[in-house]
Amino acid sequence: MIFSGGGIGRTVFACVLACAAVSPALAEERAPVEPAEVSARPITEFHIGRDQKLFGPLEFVGGLEMTSPSRDFGALSALRFLKPGSDFIGVADTGFWFFGTITHDADKRPSGVSNFRMQQMVDASGRPIDKKWEVDAEGLAVKDGIATVGFEREQRVVQFRIDPNNMKAPFKTLDYLVPAQELRQNRGFETVTHANPHGQHEGGLVVVSEKSLDKAGNIYAAIIEGPKKGVFSVKRNGDFDITDGAFLPDATCFCSNAASRWRAG
Repeated sequence: MIFSGGGIGRTVFACVLACAAVSPALAEERAPVEPAEVSARPITEFHIGRDQKLFGPLEFVGGLEMTSPSRDFGALSALRFLKPGSDFIGVADTGFWFFGTITHDADKRPSGVSNFRMQQMVDASGRPIDKKWEVDAEGLAVKDGIATVGFEREQRVVQFRIDPNNMKAPFKTLDYLVPAQELRQNRGFETVTHANPHGQHEGGLVVVSEKSLDKAGNIYAAIIEGPKKGVFSVKRNGDFDITDGAFLPDATCFCSNAASRWRAG
């Protein structure tokens, strides 16, 4: 489960050839991968002033408060691990990829971040995309070397091949099934996740919007891959909006920062 706070400079995570000569003028452009200096302070309490660790079936293990002097650091939307508890990939809603490694203390709790670096998202020619509304990345799922990303404003769900040294343009656009006119401009797909591979959806992709509501006032979502493709809704309670989500081993899906819980066994 990931909790991310927007804002430049501060983000909190709680606990992811051609063999031919090409002239330089015709070579594909490439956005640089920029190392960023990051300081991380361990978070030992989920509720300030309380030592509570259990929250329903979830246990708070630890978290990190990250700060950086880099002007492009911040607005981190989602993080997924490429190696369990260690190397991670993430997206920022300013149109950046980020990578790094979580370090741990003697009790195996998060203690810091190393090798943090960022790369601006690019178009098909490799040129960095500077228009935020084109690269407002929110949801992220990772499987078999493929990153699936949900974008707001210019609503879409697309797939990228993961290369921490050179992330390129997406190679595939997916049908997200929800009628496009039902997606609010800045309330699109915040959750992109793979269902439990042993459940009835057999690891299919699930997308949940932030706050695009149906006629009953519930949140639009869809299973866009797998044997039970289709649109569904997540019951909304209170004033909370979806920010991210993940499937647990028992096939329950939790959506963070939302008063909702749904089961898709």
